[in-house]
Amino acid sequence: MESRPVKNWKRYFFQWQYILKKPHHKGLLSSSDWTRSEKQVNSAAVKERFTDTSGDSKHIQIIAERPIQKFYLKQYIQSRGVSISFAERYLRESDYSLYGNTYTALGFQNDAGGYELRNKYFKGSSMPKAPTVILLNEQWKPIPEQKLAVFEGFFSMLSFLELLQKGKHFAEKPDRILVLNSLSFLNKSQDLILSFDQI
Repeated sequence: MESRPVKNWKRYFFQWQYILKKPHHKGLLSSSDWTRSEKQVNSAAVKERFTDTSGDSKHIQIIAERPIQKFYLKQYIQSRGVSISFAERYLRESDYSLYGNTYTALGFQNDAGGYELRNKYFKGSSMPKAPTVILLNEQWKPIPEQKLAVFEGFFSMLSFLELLQKGKHFAEKPDRILVLNSLSFLNKSQDLILSFDQI
């Protein structure tokens, strides 16, 4: 996707402000609470700014998703140092097709409706690609007063949250988390990131 002119950065910034003010961004498990109109507005704003069509992503189609069941996926989660019960809050077992074949991986949904897909032997994503914003603090306060934690991938985010839950207070609990899902989105997210008081 070609970069858009710098003169439009304010429009994208305010689109992200709209998205972040919505209380329903709590991660994958809360997506069923969204209204249809909110999904359409937020998804359109995210897709316009962040969608990436590179690589095999355009050939991957999500067929089905469900709670994590397969043993080898649970083994993979544990091998990454994350507990099953914690991973189940944010991940789904996802069937996907790629070049006519069907596979299964862990799926982490982004804010445009695409999935980051991982198993022991595969790392990929479905279209559209975009970051994921997760709300941790339900108490409303202006965005400039909130704390934001930024991660490149969802396993880093899961490890961080699990350590916080276990009482490893090496950092303050953030109000929101931004998972980039690709370092290519870092520059595009710069205005959003810098709008927070603490990062």
